[in-house]
Amino acid sequence: MASLEIDHGPGIRSYKRDFHPAHYMFKIVSLSTVEVEKYESGIFEVGGHKWSLAFYPTGNKNMNGNGYISLYLVIKDTVKLPACWEVNVSFRLFLFDQIRDNYLTIEAANGEISRFHATKTECGFAQFVSIKSFHDASNGYLVGDACIIGAEVFVVQSSRKQDALFMIKSPPNNIMTWTLTKFSTLHDDYDLSEVFTIEESKCCRFMIYPNGYGLGKGKYLSIFLHCVETVSQYRNMKVYVEFKMRIKKLARSSSPLEFNAKHWFSTSEDWGFYTFVSLVDLRDPNKGLIENDCLTIEAEIIAISKAKGFT
Repeated sequence: MASLEIDHGPGIRSYKRDFHPAHYMFKIVSLSTVEVEKYESGIFEVGGHKWSLAFYPTGNKNMNGNGYISLYLVIKDTVKLPACWEVNVSFRLFLFDQIRDNYLTIEAANGEISRFHATKTECGFAQFVSIKSFHDASNGYLVGDACIIGAEVFVVQSSRKQDALFMIKSPPNNIMTWTLTKFSTLHDDYDLSEVFTIEESKCCRFMIYPNGYGLGKGKYLSIFLHCVETVSQYRNMKVYVEFKMRIKKLARSSSPLEFNAKHWFSTSEDWGFYTFVSLVDLRDPNKGLIENDCLTIEAEIIAISKAKGFT
């Protein structure tokens, strides 16, 4: 079937086509559940290089993307490339129309080649499609709070990988609790909790530095959430976690010491608070943070991403 040309501005060729992106498709589910400035897809390999997609649902503000969704192709694992590397590519990016079963397809006009190098690791379109058009139900781009994007890089061939990213708010069993007994006797640089199961996967644990770490060394208690490597379901994708970290006071009349955080985790990465609470306040019996030489830490998972393949 012939493609339908669309006027999308100078230097850009935009049209509708019926057949699938040949190399990669990425589905984002529950898009409105959590406000995220940027989504990054899983990794796919084409032409001897690894790639991902970067999707900005409210536009890349740094590249004049206000009022639009922005979509980019990103080259990955560049540290493995030789010095002064350069990769020249021709690519197309896609947004699926779920009503008409076709794809809004955008590429550089006149066969222009995009050049990736050390200071330019992503190329794409800051003004891919207007936010108004994206959210207009009649266009079919956002259906059931889900959208599907895709990419073709180099030679078109049927080797695509398909990932779906779900944003889950307040998942079941979302409270992680760890009580450290005989806290005053802890002399190791850090201590690790057991691995907790969230959304049927063992994914997170606590990492605590009793005498601080980095900026908090010697003056603060440092607490981090650690994303472990055993989360095979995430398929080389980062994991978004929004959470509350707190020290739970055992006295019923006392409210916990609590802070909010959110982060995109790579596997085996820790992220949290270098200066959670000063060691002076921690050891002050009037603060009630430690009781009977026990310290209880909790993390409440407010939202977490979950990835899997889709058909």
